[in-house]
Amino acid sequence: MDIAGTNSAFPLTGQIWEINYGDRVMQHDYRVPGRISFPLPDGTATTDLFVTQVDDNVFALCFRDQESTIIAIANLVAYTMKSFIVLPEGRTMHYAGNLTRIPS
Repeated sequence: MDIAGTNSAFPLTGQIWEINYGDRVMQHDYRVPGRISFPLPDGTATTDLFVTQVDDNVFALCFRDQESTIIAIANLVAYTMKSFIVLPEGRTMHYAGNLTRIPS
C-alpha cells in the first residue's frame, strides 16, 4: 500500500541517520520528503521512499536500489532498524542495527 502522505509525518524527514549493522555502517539521507539517498559501492542512490507508521514511533520503510527492494522497520524508541533486502533472484538478507543521527 502506498500512503504517500505518511512521508511528511515521518519523524526522520529532513535529517541524516547512520545505521550501524556491526559489519557495515550505512547512512540514510531523509532530507527530501518522500525520498531517500544512500551509498552504493559505485556511488550514491536516490529513490522514492514509502513510509507507513505501524505502531507508536515504529515505521515501515520501503525503497529500491538498482538491484533490490529494501523493507526496513525503524523503531524510534529503541533507535534500531531491521532491514530486509530482497534480491532479484528471490534471495533475502537481513540486517539489524542501531540508529544515530548525523548532524547536517
